[in-house]
Formats: sequence, structure tokens, C-alpha cells
Amino acid sequence: MDKLPADARALVKVTPQNAQGLFYLHKSVSLLTDTIVHMVDVKGRFVPVKTVTQEQSPKEVLFVTGGDDTGYEKAITALGNMNILNSTYGDYLLINKAENTFFKTIDENRSKLSLKQIGGVSDFLSGIGSLKSAYSFKNSDFSFTPKEVEIRFVANYSGLAPGDRGFFNIYLNGLLISSEKLDASGKLNSSITINRYQHHKYNTLEAEFRFYPTNGNCRNSFTNFFAEVDVDKSYLESKNPFITSDLSFYQYPEAFNNGTTKIVVSEEYAKYAAGAMGEIIYELNNNINANNFPEFVYSKDLKQTDFKQYNIIALLSKDDKILKEFRDAPIQFDRNFRLYNTDNNKPVYALSDTVSNGLAQIFYGVSNNATLVLTATGTHVSEAFLAVSKSITEQLSTLSSNVCISDVNSNKYLFNINKSSENLEYIDTKSGLTRFWDSYNLYILLGILILILLSFLYVRSKVQKSQDLFND
Repeated sequence: MDKLPADARALVKVTPQNAQGLFYLHKSVSLLTDTIVHMVDVKGRFVPVKTVTQEQSPKEVLFVTGGDDTGYEKAITALGNMNILNSTYGDYLLINKAENTFFKTIDENRSKLSLKQIGGVSDFLSGIGSLKSAYSFKNSDFSFTPKEVEIRFVANYSGLAPGDRGFFNIYLNGLLISSEKLDASGKLNSSITINRYQHHKYNTLEAEFRFYPTNGNCRNSFTNFFAEVDVDKSYLESKNPFITSDLSFYQYPEAFNNGTTKIVVSEEYAKYAAGAMGEIIYELNNNINANNFPEFVYSKDLKQTDFKQYNIIALLSKDDKILKEFRDAPIQFDRNFRLYNTDNNKPVYALSDTVSNGLAQIFYGVSNNATLVLTATGTHVSEAFLAVSKSITEQLSTLSSNVCISDVNSNKYLFNINKSSENLEYIDTKSGLTRFWDSYNLYILLGILILILLSFLYVRSKVQKSQDLFND
């Protein structure tokens, strides 16, 4: 608490004692005054008229602090506890004791997840027609990117009478993937296995019971149907890991689930990288076990052994010397390069762009450890870092993109770059004569064609004159 600046300290109206943590939410509303110019028609002429407007701007600041180091540590521990974050309290919460029972070893195998683990609750469904329960899961909920996922539902329902019609349907991301008839047993044990082309990074799963009584008239019917999915016995199981020779953003962030991750940042860019680091930390822990706590280090302090021992997430200046250590990266930043659109062969990105861009590339490091490198160019470095860090966490449509470029205007491009890629060109590998030819070859060829045509016409005119003299 004593490290807070005086102006921030004045906003905190509660003082924690030693060994006591504190969450304090400061709320305020400020009045913003602005001038708006309207063009008013006065006797056929538009005259600018200025008016003063005022609007309220709400502001919130959450302080995570403590009376001393011990109390501060309790506040941080409580901040990682989902039960605390999902609870309701007033403007402040004093923390005398903190624990996070969600913390588990990061290498824990998570290949089989119950519906309860992914947030499912036991809903008692009753009525007629369509009765649905919805669940959501992510690839990062598993220990690794799944190639196939078995979806199993175990449920009880009221047995069907003769003439009743009932069905159990499974929807994945809005598409019907399984349907079976219900019977008089009242017991359901249904499963289906989906492949990697059917599920996405983020998925919505729906279980639907459809019931129609014997008379076929749902309205004003006294017949009632009930069902309940057993979220403890129903589960999702990853059958095969999605293993490729090259990493892609489809496998992010679960590629960093195993082992320890180090977040590396260029010291002069640290003040610009905070937003992007927050986005990355959130995504690393955006699963059923929020337990991925990376270590932080400046790039100048990174040791050679770290490249082999840790997963690396680096947010770097394009001039950082450490970029030379990432020799397995799809793009080498110590050389001028240009990326092309393979459809029309037009340049999409060049390193010399003045527009603020963020570039992310994911690949296996020297010891097959997951590596993610983000760089930013232009004047708006912070916005560029944040834009590309958000882009790689979105639902990407491709399974093989390993390079992402995003600008501050939310435009993004995805590439699959390897050693034989035709859409990557290193400009500095060509001589001056070669670069001149690449730039002006069409004009040169056109000039040669014109010279050949003129020569042909000249020779033809000479031949015609000789024939005329001979005839004379």
C-alpha cells in the first residue's frame, strides 16, 4: 500500500492492516465539456454556431494491494480464485486468508473432461417440444490440441408411452451432428466422435430433447415430459493429439500448456507491451485450470540455456539482437523481406511499412519447445502489439497459419510460411541489377519489343525502296 503514488492513494478509502490484502474499486463520474459547431441557415446563408455540451464519463479503477508484502500476496492469490471473482461484494474486500484450490500442476493430463468441469450444470428440463441444454468448450481446455473428440451424453428422461415421439439431438456450433430416437426405457447413453475439421478453437455444444405426445397436439396438453443430463457422467474425451511438424495458431495457446513459459520483452518496448501481455496471460489461463503462470525477463537478460529449457513468448523490437537467436522462425527480421498474396502475387506487407503493424509468428524452438514471437512497427507500437495479440486468439479459419499480421485498424492477414514458400521474398539477397530488373522488367521488355517493331519497319521500308528502284 505504501508504494502507491499519492494521487492514487487518495482514491483508496480503506486502509488494510499488516498481513491483510485488499480489493478496492474506486468509482467516479467526471463531467466532460465540449464545443459542437452547427451550421445554421440564416437568410439563405449557412453560419457556424457554437454550442457547449456536457456529458458524464464514468471511470472505474480496481486496486489490488495489501498492507505489506504478505497481504499483497494474499490479494494476488485471491485474484486467481474464480470463486472470489464470481462472488458479489461492495466497493472493497479485505482479505485475511486466501487460497486458490484451482491451482494444479501445469503438466496434469487433461484428456477427459466432464461436462461439469467445463461449466455444465444439471438442468431439470420439462415441457413439450424442444428442450435444450448448452455447453461451451475450447481446445485449450485439453492438455493438447485434440485431433478427435468423443462427445458422450448420459441422461435420464421420462419413458415414452406408445405413440409418443421423442428424439435426442446433439448440435455442435449450430450444426446437427447426431440424432437418435427415445424409447420407453428412460435411459440415454449416446456418443459421437468428431474430427478436427468439425470442431473449432472455441465451440458451442447443445443437447436437445424433442418430445411430441400421442395426440400430436402440443398446445393445451396435460402430458408433460422431463429430462436431465448427468453432467458428472457425461464427458468430452480427446482421442488423438493434433501433432504437426510445424506449429500453427490453431494450436495456440494449448501448445504452451506443458512445461514452463518465459515471457521475454525488449526493455525499451516494455512500456508498450503491457496490454498485449495481459491479452496473452488471459489466453494462457482461459481454460478450466487457470494455472499457467509464466516467468518474465528482459531480452537482454535471457540466457542461451533458456531457449532449450522453456517455452518462449517474446514481445520484441524489430531491432532486438535476440531475434537472431530464433533461427527456426518462419521470417527472419534481420533481413528485409516482403510478403505476397499467392492469389494475385501482389505485395501485402513489407518491413519498411510506415503503418503501425504487429507481426506474430509461432513455431517450434531448438528443443521442440513452443515459441511465439511478436514484433511491432510504426508510431503506435502499443496498439500494434495489442492488435496482433488479439488477432491470434480469435477463431481462425485455417489450421496451418503460422504468421499473422494485424494493423491498428483491425485488418489482418494470415500466412503459412515455410522454407519453400513462394509468398516470402528476402529483398537483400538480390543484387542491385536484379532488383532493377524486378522493378522495371515490363518496361524493358516493352522497349525491346518496340525497337524490334521499328527495326522491322525500317528494314521493310529499305527493301521496298530497293524493289522500286529495281522495277524502275
